[in-house]
Amino acid sequence: MAAFMKTTQLLRLACFNREFVSHNNILQRNYRTFRRTPIKVHPPLNEYESSKSVEEYINAAVVTSLNQSKAKTKRNYIDQKPKLSETPVAEIGKDIAKYKPDIKYETVMKIDLKTKGLLTAAKSRKHRYEQQVFMVEGSRLVDEALIAGVHPKTILFSQRESLKKLKSLNSTPAQNLDGLPLVKAPYKQLKLWSSLTTCPGVMGVFSIPTSHPKLRPRLPLTVILDEIRDPKNLGGILRSLAAVGAEQVILTKGCCDPWDTKVLRAGCGAHFHLLIHTSVPWSTLSNYVNENYSIYIADVCRENWNTNNFNNINFSLIGAQNEKIREINEKGEEKIIDPSYDDESVLKKFKSVQFKSYIYDSVNYITSSKTYIALIIGGETGLSNSSKKFTLENGGVQVYIPLEHAESLNAGAATAVVVYEIHRQHRLSKDTSQFNISVNT
Repeated sequence: MAAFMKTTQLLRLACFNREFVSHNNILQRNYRTFRRTPIKVHPPLNEYESSKSVEEYINAAVVTSLNQSKAKTKRNYIDQKPKLSETPVAEIGKDIAKYKPDIKYETVMKIDLKTKGLLTAAKSRKHRYEQQVFMVEGSRLVDEALIAGVHPKTILFSQRESLKKLKSLNSTPAQNLDGLPLVKAPYKQLKLWSSLTTCPGVMGVFSIPTSHPKLRPRLPLTVILDEIRDPKNLGGILRSLAAVGAEQVILTKGCCDPWDTKVLRAGCGAHFHLLIHTSVPWSTLSNYVNENYSIYIADVCRENWNTNNFNNINFSLIGAQNEKIREINEKGEEKIIDPSYDDESVLKKFKSVQFKSYIYDSVNYITSSKTYIALIIGGETGLSNSSKKFTLENGGVQVYIPLEHAESLNAGAATAVVVYEIHRQHRLSKDTSQFNISVNT
């Protein structure tokens, strides 16, 4: 009994020396110790144990307790670590790793400063054109850009399975993939730079194309967009123009940025198959559309308009025939500037100009006198005075889509209707044999 009491005292002293136990827990533990009924009969201490002092027992108890605490902490730390057999080679070190024998990528835990600079520039309209970069998200858009031959600055992804969705990587020879800037980063890092509610886990920064894509022969059609401010409308228009194979698209000042992420998503890769000119002022538009173009302007046909005759407008009276300025740019090319498009007093006089109007499918767009076609599409607020002035000075006419129970069509839908009619006539002029088909009903 004396030995039992001595052991109890030692345990009490050991409990008081535990640094990691709070004062309240010590009192509760001691209280439970005195009230607990022993379930084991302790044998009497031998001569060696009885010769130990009380301090030795206390020190031994404290050391044992600390060792058990350290062992428990170490065991929990080891359990939280992933097993080496399940850890990819790329995640063990920040080295160049392989997803396939032909594809190499770099794994990082944080996006570096250079890549952050590219992402920041791509998300800002001002810096986007300074560095000539844009950003796309999702496997489909990244794949479309790579297939079209757009130069990639960096391609970020969070899972190795995302590379399987990129058909361009699987079909490209191994020797052409060595310089591809593939970077594997954590999903949380990609989420910080994503403009979507749910980050797709794949994004890329590419250089803005400055040359014409090398594709099959194109439709000799140039579309001039006038104050298209809705990103979805602009993306839908570009998608329709890429489908018919238009030669180029000119966005005048006032249109939204075609390389914005919303427009890129709505376009579904159409940007990579078109030659796009952005923020072109009307004063310099004659450098892109010359006398070899037939000009057509699409707008709603008003009931009070005279659709059979032109209004006789005296340009000398309204001051429309200003002298044009010719300049030489840095490349040695001549540039024509018409300053009358910057004079609001002149443009206001074109507000009520009336054009000779035709139904869109009654016009013969493929003529021998003119080689190219230029189609002007107005935005949500209608056609600007500058577009009316340009059409009238270049002898253009108006085309319209007859409507039954609606005042107007969406700009994207109207563009698709008119350009597919132009595409149909162009195909018919090239090969008429495929249209000589008789159907017996």
